[in-house]
Amino acid sequence: MELLPGVLLILRTVTFIAVCYVGLYIAVTGLARSPQSKLLGFFALVASPILRPARALAGPGASEKRVRWLAFALAVGAWVVALLLDLNFGGPAVR
Repeated sequence: MELLPGVLLILRTVTFIAVCYVGLYIAVTGLARSPQSKLLGFFALVASPILRPARALAGPGASEKRVRWLAFALAVGAWVVALLLDLNFGGPAVR
């Protein structure tokens, strides 16, 4: 078994999970009634690895809403790149 298809599958899975977590964080932010919500805190924690680079890219003074949507766009972009890499260089599809 080659190493590259396995690595690409893991990369594709991790980026998809990042899309899900940031998307859920955006959804919970809109639905949370209290800023001290434990659910909001959980999704802020799991989405923080992609929120930090997005905050740096957004620049100082960017709103949190803009940072969240930029993080979502980065996660979707990384997922699409991982998907295309896996389709082009990964192993054959499992049937």
